[in-house]
Amino acid sequence: MAAYDSRRSSLSVCGLACGLVWTGCADLGSEASDTEVGSSGIVVDGSADDGTTTDGDATTRGSGVDDSGDGPNSDGPNSDGPTGGDDGLPPPYFDVGSPKGELDCGAGDSTASFSIIWIANSPEGTVSKIDTATAVELARYRSGPGSADPSRTSVNLAGDVAVSNRRGSVTKIAGSTAACVDGDGDGEIRTSSGPTDVLPWGEDECVLWHVDTGFDATVAGSTGGPRATAWTAGTLDEETCRIEGADLWVSWRNQPASSATIRRLDGDDGTTIGEVVIEAWPDNWGHGPYGGAADKDGNLWALGTTGSMFRIDGVDFGVLRWDNPVAHVMYGIALTG
Repeated sequence: MAAYDSRRSSLSVCGLACGLVWTGCADLGSEASDTEVGSSGIVVDGSADDGTTTDGDATTRGSGVDDSGDGPNSDGPNSDGPTGGDDGLPPPYFDVGSPKGELDCGAGDSTASFSIIWIANSPEGTVSKIDTATAVELARYRSGPGSADPSRTSVNLAGDVAVSNRRGSVTKIAGSTAACVDGDGDGEIRTSSGPTDVLPWGEDECVLWHVDTGFDATVAGSTGGPRATAWTAGTLDEETCRIEGADLWVSWRNQPASSATIRRLDGDDGTTIGEVVIEAWPDNWGHGPYGGAADKDGNLWALGTTGSMFRIDGVDFGVLRWDNPVAHVMYGIALTG
């Protein structure tokens, strides 16, 4: 069931569910890479060449906090905000900023920066949009009809979010009001204004599309439902300062069968570009692919807790696979490029 798409190359974007997986889990089979310290920053003991150090129990890195007064955080909550509590610890640090504090669009006149985190509220069936500079929840959206059971979120380079619902669907929500669609033509955008203003499903005009994946939740509920979710980067149009051509990877287990489907969706409307089915999928606690990230070429890298790690080619949907012979638990994944 492989399909072909030769349209785009892109940069990696990782969903919120993506975390740290490689430390301690490097032995994934004969094709897996060595664990010598190198440009990847993987550390056996001692220090890596990216400034990361480890003492065997924790990995640390410079804080990245800009205290100079002229960096991207100099006018934010970390410049003149709270200075710490009675315990002597520094205040919570919510926002890491960006290297320039904005998206430099070259010849374009527009700039944009984002300080937003999207959190899935699984039991409530909603997703929260939170300003990380102020820790204020700006909006809350239903992620699907009924008990959608949202889990993974992934944000594209335009700031839009895709949330995968474990009962078998995916929803895209605009990151800014400018990207919302005036569906009823009244000249206004009707959308959530905060955590207590959750509109009924189908009425929020910042919810751009919703796609049912065909996953069967009547078998074992949402155990094997869509989780690993990742945007490709698309390309930046410097004249309009818009990200064009970003696609979305999403995947799930075909329960009760021992196989997993990985599908690539058109980011503009959610239609299917192509998909591949991975056979001989291990039990994996009943889950499908658990965490995923797209690399700079638009390929998907994903894994399943006690299962395999694999790479899906973004052009021909070919599969490279590394099994997990010692059953290390692999929860999330992140890429640097």
